[in-house]
Amino acid sequence: MSEPGHGRGGRGPLAVVKLGGSVMGEPATLRAFAEDVWRLRRSGRRVLVVHGGGPQISTHLRARGVEPAFVDGLRVTTPQMLDEVRMVMAGKLQRELVGLINAYGPLAVGLTGEDAHTLAAAPRRHTTADGREVELGRVGDIVRVETGLLRTLLAAGRVPVVSGIARSTDGGVLNVNADTVAAALAVSLKARTLVLLTDVEGLYAGPEARVVRRLSAGELAELLPEIGGGMAPKAAACLRAVDAGVREVRMLPGLAPHVLARSVLDGEELGTTVVSDPARQEVPAGNPVLPGGSPVQRIIVAGISGAGKTTLARGLSRRLSIPHTEMDGLFYGPGWTPRAEFEHDVREMAAGARWICDGQYHWVIGDLVWQRADCVIWLDLPRRTVLARLVRRSLWRVAGRRRLYGGNVETWRSLLFNPDHPVRRVLDLYAQRRRETQEQLARHPGVRVVRLTSGRQARRWLRAVADGAPPG
Repeated sequence: MSEPGHGRGGRGPLAVVKLGGSVMGEPATLRAFAEDVWRLRRSGRRVLVVHGGGPQISTHLRARGVEPAFVDGLRVTTPQMLDEVRMVMAGKLQRELVGLINAYGPLAVGLTGEDAHTLAAAPRRHTTADGREVELGRVGDIVRVETGLLRTLLAAGRVPVVSGIARSTDGGVLNVNADTVAAALAVSLKARTLVLLTDVEGLYAGPEARVVRRLSAGELAELLPEIGGGMAPKAAACLRAVDAGVREVRMLPGLAPHVLARSVLDGEELGTTVVSDPARQEVPAGNPVLPGGSPVQRIIVAGISGAGKTTLARGLSRRLSIPHTEMDGLFYGPGWTPRAEFEHDVREMAAGARWICDGQYHWVIGDLVWQRADCVIWLDLPRRTVLARLVRRSLWRVAGRRRLYGGNVETWRSLLFNPDHPVRRVLDLYAQRRRETQEQLARHPGVRVVRLTSGRQARRWLRAVADGAPPG
């Protein structure tokens, strides 16, 4: 067979498609999906597929006398189970899907997050509703996405088929939820569309529980408190992906024949489509609250060095009477040496009922703090603003020999020649750090977000908190 679509290369809009394990269990549906992928490529679109496999993994484990275990709906994966999970996901389901797509031409390339270090994850630390910390074993949350291999494949007109197995920050391998993988890849690759193929008709809402066909991110945010059951996390994931930059998210009934092509190519109204809403970027006045009206208790102030995280965090701490912890102060000992007790101290802080901290050091502690937070204040300031602030701050510290955390002092030498100095990091890593924050937001859809894009806006928002303005 010829290679329709492949010769067009990979310059069209990108669709990241998550195929649920319940859909993969239906052979006829799976064949129709493979044809739809071919049709999307033929139309000039780029396509990346992330597949699940929960039901198949459970069946495989039971056949070997192992009863699957779950905590709050999350699979517990022991090191012994992980080998079975890898075999089912990458050795069976992925190969079947790649084969079906490649029946239409040499398009699909199967890989896992281990390949070319595409996905890095930290062991997940799950906290139950009653505050207990539960071990999930070899289950992870994505902390970094390396898009080089995927971009090369997409540019060549290929269709990457990704299994949710990631390289771990502790040197091993972790199992990662497919929805989490799909959202992180969609954000990192700046996809136009994220498609979730599920075993339901779409998003149900209202007294008659009808499927909502189309709504904005703002409208979905208003509906979130009314959405329950298994639909709640999917709805929250849709909202977070759109907030992180994906133009639209489509939740489609995956068992319907050719639903992907009918929705994306033919424009048929199926499932639920969530689209970006500029109003979602407006900052609420006053004390931020969680959906449903609960006051926030655990706040991360996120942003790159120089954005003003510590200043804002201290101001919030005074106004809300919530203790503030500066992460730099926990990390650095004398001589700018990392403290061995850092992770222990962060874990102890995060276990508390009320705290404010900055969102740094996820490359050391993974998503430990993010998993406990109920609100993120994101100082998303322009690079030029941050750079100017950093230069002024560094000159002030150096000239005045100001003592910082751990008794350390900035010097002219470090300012001019240290490649890890914050000024150099802003020059080299601004875009990467901003992308990492977007990815973290996509991985934690239950967190309320306040995004501030200028110093003036941040000061005005903080004053509104102090004045006790009504929640926005």
